[in-house]
Amino acid sequence: TAMHDKWQGRVCMIKNFPNYTSPFWNMKQNGDGTAAKIDVIIAGQETIGSAERSADTEEMKEMFHTISEGQYADLLFGQFGKDRVEAELNEFLSYDFIPRVGGGIGVTRLLRANEVYNVRKIVANM
Repeated sequence: TAMHDKWQGRVCMIKNFPNYTSPFWNMKQNGDGTAAKIDVIIAGQETIGSAERSADTEEMKEMFHTISEGQYADLLFGQFGKDRVEAELNEFLSYDFIPRVGGGIGVTRLLRANEVYNVRKIVANM
């Protein structure tokens, strides 16, 4: 595609994910329909991902039940039973949360990107 050709081998960041993309239920909400999440795309794949987690238990509970139009919660209810899932969710949400962030690097994806596109050269030319 034209977009693939344009961005092939390039590094780009995607931030503030729209909730309709189902970023996950415990991400901090920005108040504008987006979640505080950033991904780094290298060679067409999410290679580095990070997000700020919510400290608002009511927000997390609401997102748990509505993310992916409720299909995520329904999947867990079907696998483990609604009573068990709700009990474990409520236990989790009973803790005090602090502002926090997390992230991860897909090492195999980074190695693949380096083999395919020589990421060091791409990053050096940004």
